Amino acid sequence: MRENNKVVLNLELPAKKYPYPDLRIITQDLIKTFMSVSERWVQRIELIVDELINNAAEHGSAPEDYINIVFRITDDNLIKICVEDKGTGEKSDIDHIKNHIEKHRSLGTMDNLTNITVRGRGLAHIVTKWSDSWTIEKNKKGGITFESTINTNCIN
Repeated sequence: MRENNKVVLNLELPAKKYPYPDLRIITQDLIKTFMSVSERWVQRIELIVDELINNAAEHGSAPEDYINIVFRITDDNLIKICVEDKGTGEKSDIDHIKNHIEKHRSLGTMDNLTNITVRGRGLAHIVTKWSDSWTIEKNKKGGITFESTINTNCIN
């Protein structure tokens, strides 16, 4: 759908159905149709979407809930990926999530022998490193909204 010179795609996905293999195809088609980025960046954006949805499904949603994802592509080549959960999962505290991101970002700066964590690196090492900006805030439903913005004018 076009809205104010933007491409907007809004999806509502059942939390209990994660993973969503078709979401990668939808993401890829959307990016390739409306943006001019390398295949490497198409895959990175797919991974960002995967991580945001995975966190919303696993930590911020009960199985009967729905997760909302909105893709916005602007005429000035920004893509904004916004994922919203309802906060009915086990970890919906913004401060906890921000601390978790900072902890795992610092672990990633250590050498491979020191960094022994297996999980918990997606937000810290995929979403925040490949996004030009990101925000996390409480939403009106009582959950978390995480938004990643990528300026495709600056990538190759």
